[in-house]
Amino acid sequence: MIRLVLDQATWDSSERSVLHPVSLTFQADAPNLLMGPNGAGKTTLLRLAAGLLVPSRGRVWVEEEPFPPCPPRGGEVCLATQRPVFFSGSVARNLELPLKWREQREGKGKRKGKQNVPGRAARKQQVAEALALAGFTGREQATALSGGESQRLAMARLAALAPQAALLDEPTTALDPANRAAVTRMVLAMAQNHRTLVVAATHDPALARALGGRVWFVRQGQVSGPWPVEEFLTRPPTPQAARYLAGEVQAHLLERNEE
Repeated sequence: MIRLVLDQATWDSSERSVLHPVSLTFQADAPNLLMGPNGAGKTTLLRLAAGLLVPSRGRVWVEEEPFPPCPPRGGEVCLATQRPVFFSGSVARNLELPLKWREQREGKGKRKGKQNVPGRAARKQQVAEALALAGFTGREQATALSGGESQRLAMARLAALAPQAALLDEPTTALDPANRAAVTRMVLAMAQNHRTLVVAATHDPALARALGGRVWFVRQGQVSGPWPVEEFLTRPPTPQAARYLAGEVQAHLLERNEE
């Protein structure tokens, strides 16, 4: 079972220290949630865990292998950002291309002429399953999707890739009820498969409750916890967490009233 370990990891921008020394372990036995105010360092922590940022000090491991300089291998760690980027063409093409490139990189399957026949059949099946999960036909144009549909496609792409670790940066932010429910369902499906380690940064108490697991509280570049989700939401462990949650609950109530 994969685990992600940060050992005294920090990250400094050119102007300030964004993330103070962090030592924690994300495991796949339960979802791992990062909650805290905007600008607290949640996205930076995710990018460090994904190997997209090099720690200013300290180290990051996936399983027992330090990285960087060792990059994630074979699609083990995938990050879904707040603003997903897609290729031109159909939703189905956007699901199939990453699978094809991973196969090519890993050199899997027996080649026959220019076609990797076993790999191609498996790709089609993975794409079909991801389309059904996300509620797409596959013919939709990826670059013409709404914000909520784009998040659904991002989750479908993760489902198709089936990484060992899925890192999600606020997957339900600013979504309408239907898309929020669809994305929550897909994240929950990943989290319930204990072969997939899920780490999600979120402000959404409803998503946190649906996923369960444990919460780390991120504030001013410092990380505390973890606590069980329900305990964190109903009995905030610190005054800062209580003030944060009071504001977030009120914001979500107002948002849903407006819907």
